[in-house]
Amino acid sequence: MLSNFTKNQLLTIASALADAYPGYRASELLASIGENFDVLTDNSDDHLTRVQDAVADLTARGRLGHLLATALSDPQHRSNPSLHGRLQNFVPEARWQALSSSGHVMRLGPFVDRLNLRRAIKKLFVARRVLRVNGSTGMRGKSWSCQLMEREAELRGARYVKFDFREAPLEGRETPLWLATSLHCALGRDPQELAASAETRLLEPLLVKWLPPEDTVLVVLDHLGDSNVKDTVREYVLLFANAVAEGKLPGLRLVLIDGPPGLALSPEAMMHSEDDVIGVMTLDHVTEFFQDAARALFPQLQESERDALVAAAVTPLAPTLPGSASEALAIAIRDALEELAFL
Repeated sequence: MLSNFTKNQLLTIASALADAYPGYRASELLASIGENFDVLTDNSDDHLTRVQDAVADLTARGRLGHLLATALSDPQHRSNPSLHGRLQNFVPEARWQALSSSGHVMRLGPFVDRLNLRRAIKKLFVARRVLRVNGSTGMRGKSWSCQLMEREAELRGARYVKFDFREAPLEGRETPLWLATSLHCALGRDPQELAASAETRLLEPLLVKWLPPEDTVLVVLDHLGDSNVKDTVREYVLLFANAVAEGKLPGLRLVLIDGPPGLALSPEAMMHSEDDVIGVMTLDHVTEFFQDAARALFPQLQESERDALVAAAVTPLAPTLPGSASEALAIAIRDALEELAFL
């Protein structure tokens, strides 16, 4: 994870910790949060350099907030104005970054966990090849799921490629040539290979000349079910989905979000596909989300103490649940999560 802290800010943090925890005390501080100072650093370096290395490592793994909170609550430093003055302002940002590292906050904001989708994505990278994400009419949150797919692809070293038919040009919704050309370019193929292909045979050049990529490529197609997407485009996607599911394009994984109900895969393809259905967001979903977030933020607290913090965050949200994902609910969850992180 890329840190939002600047190089100078990280140096300030490391210098404050090195001054407050000289010699073996730094090892004791790291050990108190389950880390090994000697493993994270080179003991032939000077003390400040070692602390800088430890801070950089913990920042990358979203654990800096835990380290700072532990240092500031250390009984031996409760009356250390220098340490508190130098570190106190960094704690909220470090906690927010911890939520980003743990997957509670993503590119568009807080992401309330849907364990069924997480399980489906894991299957997609292991044994399945196609994932279909749908929901009942009017249900929101399907496209929001792309954040989780993008994150999981990044964690696995896979390349993430997304095509949204609502953002495509008019031709992208009326003819399969636009998607076929875009896929060829994204997958490193020459789009000129399509020049001699009839509209109904645009997939053949990809199949004939396919070379498995070094890293898995996750292709996401969103809003295929919109009424202004022509049947010829859907027919091409169906051929593409069947080819991926049947293993004819090794190295590819495909996610179809909000596809039309009639898009039926072949029997062989069904054996290698997974379905996920977006449902309403319940109080249990939100409570579980805040419980996990509290564990990431305050691992040093007793469970009863975390439960009190969770109750304070969730209670104001309860009257809006259960319900479909909405901008108002997303903002309310964001505000409650910020209050929890900035305690």
